[in-house]
Amino acid sequence: MIGQQTGNLMSSIAALCNAAGLCVVKGQLYKAKAIYQRALELATDNRGHMLPIAGRALMGLGELAREWNDLEAATHYLTRSLEQTQQWGGFGTLVCYLTLARVKVAQGDFDQAGDLIQRARQLAIQTDVSDMDDALVAVSQVRLWIAQGNIEAAQSWARQRGLDADTPAQAESPPFHELRQAEVATLARVYLASEQPDEALQVLEPLLQVAEKLSQTKRTIEFLALQSLALSQTPSKDNTEKALAQLERALSLAEPESYVRVFVDEGPAMAALLRQATVRGIAPGYVSTLLDAFGMEKGERVKAKHQPLVEPLSERELDVLKLLATSLSIPEIAQELFISASTVRSHTKSIYGKLDVHSRMQAIEKARELEILD
Repeated sequence: MIGQQTGNLMSSIAALCNAAGLCVVKGQLYKAKAIYQRALELATDNRGHMLPIAGRALMGLGELAREWNDLEAATHYLTRSLEQTQQWGGFGTLVCYLTLARVKVAQGDFDQAGDLIQRARQLAIQTDVSDMDDALVAVSQVRLWIAQGNIEAAQSWARQRGLDADTPAQAESPPFHELRQAEVATLARVYLASEQPDEALQVLEPLLQVAEKLSQTKRTIEFLALQSLALSQTPSKDNTEKALAQLERALSLAEPESYVRVFVDEGPAMAALLRQATVRGIAPGYVSTLLDAFGMEKGERVKAKHQPLVEPLSERELDVLKLLATSLSIPEIAQELFISASTVRSHTKSIYGKLDVHSRMQAIEKARELEILD
């Protein structure tokens, strides 16, 4: 009888965790938290002892805390989750390692993140249940490489995996749909890091269509954010407007559930785009919260808000402008920024247009006059 009661309890807790996971997919983060907390209560007895299945609820709460940028709470939940899931090992432990690795990346601890990914890789080798666990580990590794600036390694992964701009947004087998989304979204990030925005847009459009069709709000926010970054990499007034429009869509979906890391994890390029959103008055309170999460000083935001340009310079354009003010040639600037000379020329043309000038010297003088350059 006791064994049957325990089995029924385990089934109830598992059902709650499944329901919470579905809420996360739909973007209902606060509802998911309440359900995970209920599951954790059921999995904990009066003496504070937990059933091993409590690890699932703890992992879910850890991921939610990570998304809300409460990295200390995320570490607490995920560490406790590992204590439970390691009792039987397997896929749950692997996912916990990878989620904790994302927390460490957010904290700037790349070494610890790499160590956690390596532990997950070793576990995937030991269990050898399917290719899914190996692929998930690889996706986490690629995102770490991108964060570290190791673009060549990330590009090599895409080639070895056989991923390109024509890769379908959905896998043929339903259990692998989530993995395919993660891989193709990571491919888009590789394209963005390689300054190939057209290719990024090509893979993101079908991803977005599928996510919207399946009511995957969490993924929809992610793909809209990536689209906005890709559009911002192609300097033109029209694309800047499109980038801000996609970002505004993402923010409108994300603000009610207080998403943070889905934007902040995309790095400085997203910070630059959010500063442009500030200039346009898009979701000012929410954007201010996101910029706080980037560690941006209030003075930086004020300066961005009052930048005396109708269309502010992007982060990359500011990098190019600073080097235009030196004696470096276009090929030398390209080498300094690890981009092609044609990309530098494209950014330079956009800078001239935004500053309403026609030469390098005029651009430097105008930028200094407007206090964009020191």
